[in-house]
Amino acid sequence: MASRKRGPRSSVPVRFEEGGAEEFTGTNFGTADCQDDGDDNVMQILNIMQEFQKKKTQKASTRSAAFQNKKNAIIAEARKEAETMVKEGKAYIEQCKEWIVQLRTQEDSADDMLNESMSLWSAHEESIESLLATYPELVEELSPHRAQTINAASEILETHSAAREASLRRLKKSARKHMEAGLESQKLATDATTLIKHYRALLLA
Repeated sequence: MASRKRGPRSSVPVRFEEGGAEEFTGTNFGTADCQDDGDDNVMQILNIMQEFQKKKTQKASTRSAAFQNKKNAIIAEARKEAETMVKEGKAYIEQCKEWIVQLRTQEDSADDMLNESMSLWSAHEESIESLLATYPELVEELSPHRAQTINAASEILETHSAAREASLRRLKKSARKHMEAGLESQKLATDATTLIKHYRALLLA
């Protein structure tokens, strides 16, 4: 800003009463000079205010950028953890499914073995009956032995049946535990996703 050309200032005598009658030449500020000084002061104040506002804006921008970076880092970390939990939950569920398939396969194998044993025993019993029919004279001698054999076989079948039922109960209990664990993992993954959405809503609010 171009400054105005100031004219020479006139000197007037100034008297101090306390110091005695001492005179000295002072400076007389005219109306135009006071106006120039006032304009300069206003411009300086405006410049200071502009500089202050500029620094304030820069500081606010820096804070906003730092907050945005922090928010993005929190969201990224939460998303990463949620994805990891979802992957682990899905993997565990697939593993539980495989366990259930294996348990069912073992159950089917046990049923097949029992059915095969029953078929063999039926064939064996039929063979004995056919043999006894062929040799009637041996019936009286073989009857006690045959009765013992039948009783022993019946006990074996009953024992196998009880063991089979116990095995099935154990398999079902184990399958139920694995399934409940898989459902719990899936619930945790769902809760993590909900938590991420909640944090995101809070940050964007």
